[in-house]
Order: sequence, then C-alpha cells, then structure tokens
Amino acid sequence: MAPLTFYDNALAYNTARVRIVLLEKNLPYHPINLNLMNGQSLSPEYAKVNPNLWAPTLITPDGKTLTDSVSCSRYVDTADGKPLGSADGVEAAKVDEWVDRIAQWDGNLFMRAQGSPTVLKVLAQANEFKIKFSAARAKEHPHLKEVYERKIEALTTEGKPSEADIQANYDNLSDLLTKAESALASSPYLAGPAYSLADAHFTVVIWRVHATSAAAAAKFLDSAKYPKVTEYYEKVKARPSFAKTFAGPGISGLFGMIGNLAKMQYASLTGSY
Repeated sequence: MAPLTFYDNALAYNTARVRIVLLEKNLPYHPINLNLMNGQSLSPEYAKVNPNLWAPTLITPDGKTLTDSVSCSRYVDTADGKPLGSADGVEAAKVDEWVDRIAQWDGNLFMRAQGSPTVLKVLAQANEFKIKFSAARAKEHPHLKEVYERKIEALTTEGKPSEADIQANYDNLSDLLTKAESALASSPYLAGPAYSLADAHFTVVIWRVHATSAAAAAKFLDSAKYPKVTEYYEKVKARPSFAKTFAGPGISGLFGMIGNLAKMQYASLTGSY
C-alpha cells in the first residue's frame, strides 16, 4: 500500500486521534508537522490542502483528502480491510456507536475550561494572533476571503466558549465515562474482547483530561467512581502506540514553542501579521 500523507501536530487533541490509529495499524505514512500557533496552518498554501485551516488532514494514496479526525481514523482503520479487533470478534456496529459517542466530547473545549492559568494565557494569545493573522491573509488574498472569514468566526467562537457549552461538554464526559465503566465491567475493551478504533479514541480522551491538569484528572477521573476505567487506562498505556502517540514535541518542539511565543509577542507589539 502506498504511503498516506498525514498533516500532524504533536500536541493537538484531534491529530492524536488519528496518529494513534496509524501506529496501531502500523501503516506506512508520510508525516508533515503542522505548526498550529505560528500561522503555518493558516497559510494560503495550506488552504489549498484543507480549506478548514485546521489539523488533521489525511491525503490517501488515490488523492482523496480527509479533513476531520473521525473520517481520517476510520479510513486508516479500514484501509487494509482488517479493522482493529475485527479478527477477534469485535462488532463493527458497536465500534461505530462508541466512536460517534466519543466524538461528541470536545477535548479542546475541555482544555480551555480546565487548563492552568499559564496555559489559558497562551491559548488566548494564540487565538488573538490567529484571528489577526487570518484577517491579514484575507486582505492579501481576496480570492480566499470567505475561507478566512469562516476561520475567524470559528476562532472567535472557540476563544469565548459559553458556560452552557462548557457544561454540556462536562456532561458529555460524565456520560461517556459512566457508559465506559459499565461496558468495561463485562468486557476488557469498550466494544468487546479486543482493542478497536473505539479504544484508540477513548485513550486520547483520558490522556487529554490528564494532560490538561492534575486537578482536572482528580476531579473528572475519580478512581473510586471509575475503577474499571482507571484499570483500563493503565492497560492501554502499556501498548507501544501510547508512548509513541504522546511522546510530545521533544527539545526541538520546545524551542519551536518559544519561537511561537516570540512571534506572537512581536506581532502584538508591531501590528505586523
């Protein structure tokens, strides 16, 4: 099978949902690291690849472009005709039900609601930068005006989530964890006897809660309330895909983050976007 092309970001929630499936399937792919903070994902060049100006983007060997984490990961899971868990009797319908349920939870909204003050400050700075960067690109490239206007609208909404949306997202997480606790009481994995796409996506959910803050993990992942989920998470953390998926950006990525912050500060001071 020819390699896939995957536009990735080591810290992003939605790209992790695809990356973990690529690693579980052990499919060859060409990774392209996309900087989501310095304007690279908002460039006119990337707009030609993905007009939504977000990540992930997956380009299939036959040239088809997929631009959301669910369709990307479903494609990867079924590309070889052997979905994860299918050889061990996991039912596709149950997997799809779980994947759709998990997709209702917004890991980025959760980060904005529960992140530390430092993280929230950086996210606010990045959001402001991206809005102004998009506005500048819209002026430079009038033929992409509608693309950038849609992005500015999305960024504005993301930057100021309503209390109702935040609470609904908390409720989605609580419902998801409750249903997972019940499912794991009778089977080792969410959809049956073996690891499936549902487990790959659920692993990323639990990781995001832990990665947001220790306080968030203690509040939302109470081991006394969800003992089966807690045990399950320790099990999936032992899979090789986990360490590779959540390895982080490394030293070069940390230097890149510093560069991103400097670029945002410079743009703010000079008005040059």
